[in-house]
Amino acid sequence: MTAEWRKPPARLPAGLEGMRVHAHPRPAGCRRVPSAPPKNEEARLVRAFSFRVSRCVRRRHVTTGHHASSRYEKSAIASARDCAIVAGCVLDPCAMLDPTDLRLLYQLRPAEAGDFPFAEALTHGNMGGYYKRHGLVWRSDLFYASWRESENFILEADGERIGVLRVTEEGDSLHIRDVQIAAGHRGQGAGTYMLDMSHRWARARGLHELQLRVFVDNPAARLYLRMGYRVAGSRLAQLGSIRHMVRPV
Repeated sequence: MTAEWRKPPARLPAGLEGMRVHAHPRPAGCRRVPSAPPKNEEARLVRAFSFRVSRCVRRRHVTTGHHASSRYEKSAIASARDCAIVAGCVLDPCAMLDPTDLRLLYQLRPAEAGDFPFAEALTHGNMGGYYKRHGLVWRSDLFYASWRESENFILEADGERIGVLRVTEEGDSLHIRDVQIAAGHRGQGAGTYMLDMSHRWARARGLHELQLRVFVDNPAARLYLRMGYRVAGSRLAQLGSIRHMVRPV
């Protein structure tokens, strides 16, 4: 994360100006701050901007043998306005954000009627090659029918539409119908963000599992495996072009 330096918010303790913020990977010597599950939006923002700062690292000098003490402090930024400012600070290697900071980079909102053309164009553009390779035909009428039956969300970054998430609740499962990301925005955590939000919804609704389907040659399957999904169904079913994957909530 890089940005021009801006004056940090007043809530930052003295001496922490100009911090370097790390989402991941975690820098050596930095630790994630434990925090309870957020109870509301304000608590979520506090959690997202909790971090530990090493004021003085304890180490023994090779030549003199002297030791320096170390002390850690927890700090938090509580408002959306301040979060926006902190995200633009020039940063320090021994401060880090909670990994939930992806929720500060992306916004997921319910889709509106005017979003359907964008969603169909993005989904068709991303999946058209797979359909063709596996002998399937894209049908706009079927996509529209599916759209009407699912819960649809638009992923935005800096106010720009960059993705689509569609889910349906069936029995005790949340089915992820689509995770689509526009070219130029992949490999930056957007897919992880949408899957993580789906997992949170399933847990909040008291569901027991999440399900999705993926083409056998789609590299997105590697992300699903990393996030706990496993291939399900009979061995015969795995011989086709689509894999059914499941993970517990």
